[in-house]
Order: sequence, then structure tokens, then C-alpha cells
Amino acid sequence: MAVCAALWLCAGCGDDAFDLGKTSATSGSGAGGAGGGSVAVSSGSGAGGAGGSPIVEPPGATTFTLVQGIVDRPSLRFCLIPYPAGPHDEQPWPGVGGLSFGSAHVETDISQLISDGSDMQLWGIAGDLTATGAKNCATLLQQTPANVTTWSFGVLPASVFQQDKDLLLVTNGCLGGDGHTDEQQTSYCGAGYSPQTPNATVTAGFMSRLMTTGKISLQFVHATQAALPMRLRVRAGNDTAVALTVEKNWGWGSYAPYPPFATFSDLSIGNVGDARIQLTSVNGGQPVADTLFSDALSLGGVDSNSVSNGRGVVFVAIGAAPPQIGGSWWQGFAFTAVKANPAGR
Repeated sequence: MAVCAALWLCAGCGDDAFDLGKTSATSGSGAGGAGGGSVAVSSGSGAGGAGGSPIVEPPGATTFTLVQGIVDRPSLRFCLIPYPAGPHDEQPWPGVGGLSFGSAHVETDISQLISDGSDMQLWGIAGDLTATGAKNCATLLQQTPANVTTWSFGVLPASVFQQDKDLLLVTNGCLGGDGHTDEQQTSYCGAGYSPQTPNATVTAGFMSRLMTTGKISLQFVHATQAALPMRLRVRAGNDTAVALTVEKNWGWGSYAPYPPFATFSDLSIGNVGDARIQLTSVNGGQPVADTLFSDALSLGGVDSNSVSNGRGVVFVAIGAAPPQIGGSWWQGFAFTAVKANPAGR
């Protein structure tokens, strides 16, 4: 069950958004991610326990995890700046090499990332990242170097950072630009995409901190714009395993299930690396994607020991629609993984 609490991001934020007046898809864009509208993205909430009783999430300071899932860029850098004040001397993150496709940036101490009490606007920086060098966010957004693209993913309200939860954002869709066209481009980037009409956006929600003694907690985030809703199944890593349905109608933006899927134990999951995430049509049938846990864990840089009793992992679907593989300018479908409990509580 994907019981959800809405987290609102204002992408573009109307006429008063921090707008640098740049419109070129190759030299930088002003506010207007996700077409300039408001995007409601969901996560597990604290409602809906057995018998209708509320579910109480464990306490703890807010953490921030961002997964890079933009389909038509191998890596991005990011700026998270106060809104509507705009950038000052904030530094983009991570380093000049950027955050590669499928990788995550994790902050367990968000005081290093945000301004207390401020709404925060998330910007992406793509293209020739070597040209961004040691420049700060103000310089990069106001004097964008040649062959560098900037894009506003929207504004996170200050209240998001005050909820004592583990925040997970996943960038997705495509930034467009010269040469980023193909007859199957909507199956890579999503409906409505063209090189002149980028659809890069972000899904956002909270990972559950609920862990079950003697069980492995698993959640799944659908951040593949181009994919239709699918049936989500998990298969243990042994020869006699049967694939178990986790979600029957798992669609884009879903953070599910809630509470986490906690059916497997260290013993019943078998060889963790050989366990599989399978996607089929909502009516079942043969998988259109069949991903080894080991591949997803490797892409996300998560140790297999995290898939063990009393711990949790979130698997995130990114890239083109399955079963598309990567091509000249787009990333193929993939699952990546992040720790559900990044602060190690």
C-alpha cells in the first residue's frame, strides 16, 4: 500500500521566482522546471496501521538524500539556495566531476546544506562541468559558462526540513538540447518531451524509518517518467524462490509500500546479490525488467550488508522506460539503491 502525504514543490514558482532571464537550453534556463507548474510528490506517512491505528515513525533529525536520475546527462552538479533571496556564496555539490547517473548525495547534517527557516530552491548544473570549476552558485547561475545548462527543479518549503524524517529526492526526465532527439525519445524521457521542451523534474518524499526485528525492510521509488504503471515483484535469491508481488499498480512518483515490505529475513532471502526486482505489466506476465539486487546496490554504492535483518534499503527506478537500454545520449532503465536509514540510527 502506498499511503501518502503530499510534499509540494513549486517548480518555477510563478512570476516572483528567482529568474535569471536565461532561456537558452544550452546556456542556462531560468525558473521553470517541470513546465512551470506545482508538483505534488508523495511519500509514506504516519497513517494507516493495523486496525486503523496510527503508525509512529522513529524520531531523529532530518536527513537529505538526492539521487541523480536525469536521463540525458551522465552527471550533474547541484545548488540548493534560499528562495526567494537567491544565491550568495553557496558552493555547488558534489565536486567538479558531478553526481553520476544512479549515484546519491547524502547529507545527514542538513545544517551544512540549508539556511534555517528558508524555503530552498534546487538547481541542477549540467554540460561541460569542467567549466564550472571552483565557481560558486551565484556565479554559475548568473554568468553561466558556455556549454553549461542550468535548470530549476523547484522550491522545497522550509517545513520539509523541519519534519524529522529522511528526505529523498530523485531527479528525472530530460534536459534536452542539440542532438537529444530520437524517434523513441518519449520512451526515454517521458510524454511531451522534445529537445526544445525539456521535462526534467524531481520526485520527493520521505523514506520510512520503520525497521522490523528479524526482517529486512524494503521500499521502492518509481522515478521513471517514461514508464507506465507496472506490477512490482521481488524474488528471493535462491533457485526455488517465487516472485512476490509488492505493488500491483506501481506508478511514477510512488514511494511504496508503506509500511515497508518486510517479508524476507536474512535466511529467507537467500543470496542477497541474487535476489531480483521484477517489473511486469499490471496484469502480470513476463518481466519487462529483471534486476539483480547486486546490480542496484552496486550502482548506488550500497553494501549488501545493508540488506539484512533490522535494516532497510530503498530501491529507485530511474532512466528510460524498461526494457530500454542506454544509447548515444540517454541512460537505459536501471534500479539504484540508497540506505533507508542514512544516519545509521
